Amino acid sequence: HSLGAGAFYAIGAYGSTLLSTRLGLSFWAALPLSTIITGIVALAIGSIIVRHPGMAFTIITLLLAHVVIQATGQMEFFGGWSGIIGVETPDPVGPIQFTTKISFYYLILFLLLLTALVFHALYTSRIGRVWRAIKLSPPLAETLGINLYRYRLLAFTIASSAAGMVGSFYAHYFQMITPEAFGGWLSIYIQLYAVLGGLEFYILGPAVGAVIMTF
Repeated sequence: HSLGAGAFYAIGAYGSTLLSTRLGLSFWAALPLSTIITGIVALAIGSIIVRHPGMAFTIITLLLAHVVIQATGQMEFFGGWSGIIGVETPDPVGPIQFTTKISFYYLILFLLLLTALVFHALYTSRIGRVWRAIKLSPPLAETLGINLYRYRLLAFTIASSAAGMVGSFYAHYFQMITPEAFGGWLSIYIQLYAVLGGLEFYILGPAVGAVIMTF
């Protein structure tokens, strides 16, 4: 299990913030671009750490989350420990103005449903069947010709990209970001959501777990 979701959440948030504040891109351009950037970073990092499954992988991803926090806090380019303020809210879409919590609620609901549809499509495809086979028995899956490294790297990259997308939303919703917002507990909570909701329920489980933990 990865404990590095907070790191990629931060990468998406900082990527979107810099694209918006430094390059003047709108939220609608910064969101997909920061998601792609997060995916590229995850692919590069994952190509190394995915080779070490089990407890080693868990520890490395947790360390990664702390490294990202320290890096953004120590570098002025990322605003240091004070962070970056003045992140623009999303541009209006027709009559919809993103100035209230209700409008942002429907925006994150749309992103949630879009993410759920993408993951549902993945889990019902051959890729999802391979992931389930690896979960049941990695050695057995490997004897059937499944490339464990390739499919683990794919899962890591896709999950990290999703975290980056939500990080982008976070930055434009709060209109500011600081390194402390992406602490190690964020990654731990994400795992708790999945465990409480049931690991067998790939989409509904984390949602149910998040509701339980929130209350």
